[in-house]
Amino acid sequence: MQVIEKVVEGLKREIDVITPSGQLMERLDKRLKSAQSKAHIKGFRPGKVPLSHIKSLCGKSVLSEIIDEIIKETIPSVLSDRNERAAMQPKIVINEGDQEVVALFLQGSIDLKLTLSYEIIPVVEIDPFDDLQVIREVCEIDEKETNKQVLQIAEKSAEFEVKDEGIAAIGDRITVDYTLASEGTILKDHSKDNVQLIVGSEELLPETKDAFIGVKVGDCKEIEISLPENYFNKDVAGKTVVLNFSIKEISCSLPVVVNDDLAVRLGFESESSMRDSVSKQLKQRSEFFVRQKIKRQILDYLDQKYKCEIPQCLVENEYNNIIQQVHVEMRGNNQSLQDNDSDLTEEDRQSYKILAERRVRAGIVLGTIGANNNIQVTEDEMRTALSQQLRRFPGNEQKILEHFQKSADAIAALRAPIFEEKVIDYILGNVKITDKNVTIDDILSTGEED
Repeated sequence: MQVIEKVVEGLKREIDVITPSGQLMERLDKRLKSAQSKAHIKGFRPGKVPLSHIKSLCGKSVLSEIIDEIIKETIPSVLSDRNERAAMQPKIVINEGDQEVVALFLQGSIDLKLTLSYEIIPVVEIDPFDDLQVIREVCEIDEKETNKQVLQIAEKSAEFEVKDEGIAAIGDRITVDYTLASEGTILKDHSKDNVQLIVGSEELLPETKDAFIGVKVGDCKEIEISLPENYFNKDVAGKTVVLNFSIKEISCSLPVVVNDDLAVRLGFESESSMRDSVSKQLKQRSEFFVRQKIKRQILDYLDQKYKCEIPQCLVENEYNNIIQQVHVEMRGNNQSLQDNDSDLTEEDRQSYKILAERRVRAGIVLGTIGANNNIQVTEDEMRTALSQQLRRFPGNEQKILEHFQKSADAIAALRAPIFEEKVIDYILGNVKITDKNVTIDDILSTGEED
């Protein structure tokens, strides 16, 4: 096997790997002779079929198998010899893509040339973390905080009674029928009856927040709004439309009382169990957000400290993942989308590109730290993670399990966050951590912004 280096530019590599025709024919003849000894073909005695006939019948398929084997052998061998790690599976071109080479291979008149094109993972020298200081927010989940959260839950679960007379005030609930019209034409798909809204909220649209203060039953309300360019209905996207509301009912909320009755209505056994559950959830949420903020500090530090060149194939792959996730979220808001990023603004595209680069760089640096310190994801950790995934899809466990068994990418995606958390833990064990006392509101508000 001969290796010829063609391109070495930054992280880009292009390598020719040549297998002499003699070696290729030797493997082919050996495989064909094995097939000859087992062949049962009409007109020939068992094991006596001429080798030339065997070659004419199955030479191409056997050759294809041999080339596949050589490719599988070549990639790890070449990368190991060059002490390189490919960012993604190398692209392979056989003899410049010439479609006529198979006949020449079978004749033994041409060498097999594999052209490998790939980008490598850069080598990153990791320094000690002497200049990294982490701020850890600390708060106490006391009875006052629990009571505050319980009251908020109670207010959101308030019961209402119909107002016989009077006008709607902030906090009241109104029942409306509405139609949406564009250029005088009512859009039936966007017209609904018996919709309930809280006065003063933005449940429907920001423009409706203050629109219903002071209305009475029987009133009609007309609101003109401008829809965004990426609105899910392309017929009205970017246009000014008119919402016509008919007020059918006004209800006011009953006084909120936190007791066993409320707890049972919300699915708890008692007020005490509700408070315990709320306190536990507050603690879990605060710990989650504190952890996320600590990770953000570490990742910001690594991003600033290690400005290494990164493989563009990984950036492109991560960018596509981000766009896909953005589309999932936008579809949840009933916005119609293209299959690519053409429905995004240039500013959004640049922002997501920067995010993709940051994630790739962080992955490379964290991977290097993990490798340098022999950080491994154990089989037990993988089994636990897989079990959690299966529980997310009740009734489809076998299908999901088969997906993970067949997909190396799925396993890698399952492993990645576990590995990242273990590397973060390692870093935290080697840096100075300063605690900062804050309120639960400080943690939750800034955590939700992140």
